[in-house]
Amino acid sequence: GGGPSPGTFPVREIGRAGSGASRVPSLRIAWVARDFTASPAIMPNPGLTDLDACVRAMRSEMIDFTSELVAIPSENPPGAAYAACAHAIESRLRALDLPCETIPYKPRTGVRDTSGAAVLTSRVGTGTRALYFSGHYDVVPVTTPGQCAPMLKGKTLFGRGSADMQSGLASMLYAALALHGMHIPLPVH
Repeated sequence: GGGPSPGTFPVREIGRAGSGASRVPSLRIAWVARDFTASPAIMPNPGLTDLDACVRAMRSEMIDFTSELVAIPSENPPGAAYAACAHAIESRLRALDLPCETIPYKPRTGVRDTSGAAVLTSRVGTGTRALYFSGHYDVVPVTTPGQCAPMLKGKTLFGRGSADMQSGLASMLYAALALHGMHIPLPVH
């Protein structure tokens, strides 16, 4: 009792100055699923091979989304292009028929902020248990020209934020979709 229900976020804390990790522009995704307490006969339990195949089938979508995010210079400092990055994330969520709530950043009283920073939240699935994915969409400042131009060489994507954290955002989103699509239940501990 007392905490948020599965798939929801404590909105009063998100996006408020001084609320820990929420001070940076971020994406939070809740994957909500049934748990193992149900009868094993009705709970599909795909093998890791099936889950791996599901994720591999979404590889090009993940690379496209990561490339789109890398191409947006959402540098911190100074807090550039946050609104464009938030819009790209929201557009991807909506294209996947996922809900999206945008919670604008609220600076301390008396401090003006025009960065467009926001926390975006979404949810995949229904059930009694939730697994939360959370990551930031700002990147360190560019130090050499062209760092925000995504470049795929073989199986490796290069560009500012491709390792921290734009690819992580894409991975979180598509992991939640894969887990939901494979009907994988959350364990109860």
